[in-house]
Order: sequence, then structure tokens, then C-alpha cells
Amino acid sequence: MVTSHLGRPTEGEFKPEDSLAPVAKRIGELLGREVPVVANWVDGVTVEPGQVVLLENCRLNKGEKKNKEELARKLAALCDVFVHDAFGTAHRAEASAR
Repeated sequence: MVTSHLGRPTEGEFKPEDSLAPVAKRIGELLGREVPVVANWVDGVTVEPGQVVLLENCRLNKGEKKNKEELARKLAALCDVFVHDAFGTAHRAEASAR
């Protein structure tokens, strides 16, 4: 599972220009396989062994900008290992950076 943020969308209000779909397309081209974009992923994601999925823009999740602990706990429960490769944003008080 891979996710990122894009722009400064209003939490809970999806707009096509805030989507990571173009990123999924490019990752798929580089990997030579389909990389689906998963919306509404906070409460769980089904991923097959060896599959790569791109979780939709994490800034769309309600509670992200307010650094809500409940959201951070849900995100942490999605996986066993988390890699935060965003040096420029790791200092922010946002739920996905906890």
C-alpha cells in the first residue's frame, strides 16, 4: 500500500483534481502492472499478495489536518511497517505523519 498527499483539498470533499489517479497510472507503467487507486481506505483495504495499491490522497481524510489521534490509530492499524518518505512534511502535526 502506498499513499501520499496532493494539494490542499478540503477534508471529506473529493474533487478529481485532488486525486492520485495520475500517480497510480505512472507507477503502473513503471511496474508493468495495474495499480488500482483505493478510495475510502481508512477502515481497511484488501490487498492480494504481491499487489500494489495506491490509497487515495491522505489529505482527504477527515481529521488529517487536525492531527486526530483516532485517524492516526486507524492508519497505523492498516499495516505492520510504515515508511514515511517525506522529509519536508514529516514535521507537520497531521494524522498521517504521527
